[in-house]
Amino acid sequence: MSSKECRAVPKKVPEKRKAPSPKTRGSISKTEYNRMIEIFGCRCVMCGDPRIEAHHVRFRSQGGRGKWRNLAPLCYRCHQAVHQNRALAERLMAMREDMFGKWYWADEYDLYENGLIKEPLKENFENFMKGEENEEMVRHCAGKEIGGW
Repeated sequence: MSSKECRAVPKKVPEKRKAPSPKTRGSISKTEYNRMIEIFGCRCVMCGDPRIEAHHVRFRSQGGRGKWRNLAPLCYRCHQAVHQNRALAERLMAMREDMFGKWYWADEYDLYENGLIKEPLKENFENFMKGEENEEMVRHCAGKEIGGW
């Protein structure tokens, strides 16, 4: 056997995929915004006002991403109230966790970095999140999340 035939072929080590910047991961795409509207309606989930903004349920400053499960349609007044009233914000976060599991605020890179999916792909992310979802609660709460306050 020649020395050429005996050399071991080095294995290619897969690269760990680098996540986009936190600013990019917190931004809200038109697709995510429209999905939020489709699931939760086009009125403020607290007071019913049709003039809405997308609120990050888990704040961006706490790592919340711009995915629809982490978004809530709120009017300006209610949006300000949630940012000023920690108990109100925590209630909204608890409801989302009940609906979508503890990773409701995450994106595919969060799941990948925590070993919950093998690759940070949207398909892997959605499959994982569907498994966490409380379908009955989503059907019950969607469109009337915390109305009556």
